[in-house]
Amino acid sequence: VVPADARLLDTGGRLDLAFVTGEQEPGSITAGDLVGAGGRVVGEALRLEVLRRVSHSRLAELWNHPVFAQRPSH
Repeated sequence: VVPADARLLDTGGRLDLAFVTGEQEPGSITAGDLVGAGGRVVGEALRLEVLRRVSHSRLAELWNHPVFAQRPSH
């Protein structure tokens, strides 16, 4: 699992974004592509350059959104 927003340094790879976007099929990524926190690497390990701290990732922004802090009313 990619822990922080990053840029792909390798020539290519595959990434499963189901946890983040709900997309069911892994997608291909190429050198220089931005990879968001929460994506799962499919296949061989990838070399990534971290661009932001985990606490400042797009995924952390979503988790910290006020709508998720509200208790459901039953």
